[in-house]
Amino acid sequence: MKRWFTKLTTAVLVVVASLSASVDSRAEFAPDAAVIRALIMRHDTAEAARLLEYTNRGSPAIATENARLRLYTGDCDRVAEAAASVPHDEETDHMLEVAEGCARVTAGVTVVTDAPSGVEVRFQDESDQAMFPLIVDTVVSSRVMLERELGADWPRPTRIVVVRDQLSLSAMTGLPYAAAKTTGTAAVAKWGKVTMISPRAMAFGFDWRDTLAHELTHLALTRLTIDRAPLWLQEGFAKRQQVRWREPNPFDARSNPELTVRDGIAKKLDLPLDKLGNSLATLPSAQQASVAYAEVESFCGFLVRETSIDTMRSFFSELRSVNTVDDALKKATSAPLGDWEKRWRAWLSRLPVLAPKPPVTQAVKGVRKLNERMRLFELLERRGDRDAALVELGDIGQAPFDPRAATLRGRGLEAAGKADEAWSLAQPERLTGGSGPWWALRARLASTRDPGMSLAASERAVSEDPFGFEAACQARPFTEAPQVLLRPALCAASRALDVPPSEP
Repeated sequence: MKRWFTKLTTAVLVVVASLSASVDSRAEFAPDAAVIRALIMRHDTAEAARLLEYTNRGSPAIATENARLRLYTGDCDRVAEAAASVPHDEETDHMLEVAEGCARVTAGVTVVTDAPSGVEVRFQDESDQAMFPLIVDTVVSSRVMLERELGADWPRPTRIVVVRDQLSLSAMTGLPYAAAKTTGTAAVAKWGKVTMISPRAMAFGFDWRDTLAHELTHLALTRLTIDRAPLWLQEGFAKRQQVRWREPNPFDARSNPELTVRDGIAKKLDLPLDKLGNSLATLPSAQQASVAYAEVESFCGFLVRETSIDTMRSFFSELRSVNTVDDALKKATSAPLGDWEKRWRAWLSRLPVLAPKPPVTQAVKGVRKLNERMRLFELLERRGDRDAALVELGDIGQAPFDPRAATLRGRGLEAAGKADEAWSLAQPERLTGGSGPWWALRARLASTRDPGMSLAASERAVSEDPFGFEAACQARPFTEAPQVLLRPALCAASRALDVPPSEP
């Protein structure tokens, strides 16, 4: 047994030696604690747990890593016990605070696993369990994409926690609640897992599957660099990769981070890439966070175009073995961050001037107080006065328009048997964006025209609003769902919520 342990320790130390700069080099860390920390940072929690069996649990450094491991594996109730012999410092206090919040949030959670896929999901609210197959599909597809493109391999299981609200998200991750509210944070990759708010927490859901892929990219980069990836790299690549796990949709190309960055520069909201802080979620406003996300997305896209994805993979590797980000970037690309940022900003300044998108209320000619008109449409339709309802939104086809208005009028036309007119409103060309109900409308109207398009639209609908009646049950509000459903569990969950079908 001793010989086996010696071989194991030697092998792990060889790995850690090649990654030495990525391990916390504080003097009190014994070599075995450094090895365990490196394993935990790489999400090799099973290996870290095995190694802990042969270490001195009385050592404060070992006790710290034992506590950290329990946070990573979700054994939050025992973090304080594991850290009992650790002198309290800022790191320990933070871990204990997170562990207390984690234990509170996960008390009585439902744990669902897919062993063949290596996915474990904890649901704070059992009503969200109907999402599980979609979560597994998203995780598996994202892992394949991240392995192919970034060179990430994955220990099992991949851990996901679905919580009710931002308060629970804050407690689980340590992200300040005020920061989560200010920037609208819906998910966080931290402590070896992704914690995500249920789509039911928002009126019409959110693009939760792309959000999940975004956070999985963070986990991949943390593993690839042993948590040495700078914030601009983490967030820039997460934005880049978040849509690459699936087939493109018509709105993907509408994203223009360069326009957002240039507008932010004009308003003096931009920040140097190395001055973004510890988290974009803690920036002082949602507007500044939006500019910062656009900055890092644009910069990382520029970096990949100017070098290659293989060069970026070399950069990830260099981050594990050199002292600074500049050293790693210079080794991989022959230039430090400051030089690359100057090149990128110069490139931005040479781009053609693009007209900003007009606000929805200006884009829709003749429509004043659009929200009030949509509400009136809905009230008239529920009262059975469909013709009067259609008049209320009769002019929205004259200019680019809000998808909510398009969905409402499309529904009305669909109900009136005017499928061709409704179909014109289910086209993406003139929309300012998509929504779950709009994708559901497109899926219904495409079912007799293009079954493949209908299926893709149905998938997008549940990717944004999985518990909305239209997306989950493939039917207009206040009608019966079809006999054959793509997602019967989601439809049943939508009905079980006992709320009126969602508006667009």
